[in-house]
Amino acid sequence: ALAQAYVNRQVAFTQSAFGNSYETLAATVGINAPFYHSVLTGWTKNSATGAYNAVTGTAWIAKSPDPSIGEFLFRPIIPTNFSDAGTLQFQRFFRNAAGETQVVVGNISMPLLDGVRKIDAFTVAAVFISGDGLSVSGFSKQTFSPPGNPTGQNTTSRTTIEDFDLKITLAETPTLAFVKTGEHVLSQKTNQYRDTTKDAGTVSVTPDCDADPSIIRLRTTDFYNATTYNSEETTFIGYLNGALRSYRRVENSLYLASIQNTGENTLFGLNCFWVYQQGKGESIDKFQLDGGIIFSNGTLINSIGSDKSGGFPGLVLPPNRNTRWDYLFVGPLPAPPVQYTPIPQPVSYRMHAAGALTDRVEDAIYSLQTAENSPAVTKFRNFDVTGKSYVADASPIGEVFFATVDLGVIVHVPKRGPKIVIPPNVVKLLAAVWF
Repeated sequence: ALAQAYVNRQVAFTQSAFGNSYETLAATVGINAPFYHSVLTGWTKNSATGAYNAVTGTAWIAKSPDPSIGEFLFRPIIPTNFSDAGTLQFQRFFRNAAGETQVVVGNISMPLLDGVRKIDAFTVAAVFISGDGLSVSGFSKQTFSPPGNPTGQNTTSRTTIEDFDLKITLAETPTLAFVKTGEHVLSQKTNQYRDTTKDAGTVSVTPDCDADPSIIRLRTTDFYNATTYNSEETTFIGYLNGALRSYRRVENSLYLASIQNTGENTLFGLNCFWVYQQGKGESIDKFQLDGGIIFSNGTLINSIGSDKSGGFPGLVLPPNRNTRWDYLFVGPLPAPPVQYTPIPQPVSYRMHAAGALTDRVEDAIYSLQTAENSPAVTKFRNFDVTGKSYVADASPIGEVFFATVDLGVIVHVPKRGPKIVIPPNVVKLLAAVWF
């Protein structure tokens, strides 16, 4: 199932009294999702004839207002070893002093920017081209800031994403430069930690195997470890109504272990073991406090869940995580089992976006797991399309088309004019491309 049959497109928008109108100047189409070594087919509009010409790979157009500079057809050339030493090939169409049309072919070396991978964006066509063809978005650089304290106690570490555009300046031989356009924290991990042990006085006990009272010297261990994890990942959708749109996935989780344990195990003569133990604590593991996919007009659905598995390797061992305990025991070994109180679990489900047609929450195709170990359900609006192949697309001004291949579900939201009518002899849809 494909959220859209094209992998990128270049659209020029024009503002009018009736809203934005648009013209598709170029598109890279792949009925099968693009991977390395795949051959992508690009289509660019011939400004003289109005027809679309096929080009291998990603391609786009830029036009100078100066006719002596002319119009350019750009196409990135990436070496077969996928090195970053790629070039941007161009064909330049212009008029000379005599008014005759001329064609010049050339190559421009890609600018180098440490940490920005050009090949990943171009070889899978994960780029977003502005209407004027002078900005190509989709390049990023990831930077990790390690915690300042090497012991990992009371520290913060973060991973930052810097976004870059490839900017083109038109001339007889165009120039290229990477320009930073934004920055956000992809993930941040904060750890608060303490582990202290101190004398806690004494207690007098009279063991069953010894008639005389005995003094037990006690020690208290105070252990606390709280780790919060916050992440925010931005995914671009494409140019809609003249601007590059995106959605964000946000998750915030907590790991907490807090134990205060006072006790001592003592031997009173042969085969006479006594224990004095008192303790309280709680532990929560991977309890997602908040999360979801956020669009420009709201959140699709919260994504929360919990992980109840595993045991806590501390002084006291609860049977599983997400528990609290508070107990006191004085007596011979073996001690009875500690009673734990479970911390109420949230509704447990997982969610991820399978595709976003626009930046509106109602136009997301998403997969939802409604219970632990349950199969995921794929939905578009109120339609359950689990296990069904579908085609979908949105126009550059936000019109929507969605249909299952077998035509069991058809949704068309036009901005103006009649809705799409599927001819009666059509029994299966293979793709939907909105030019």
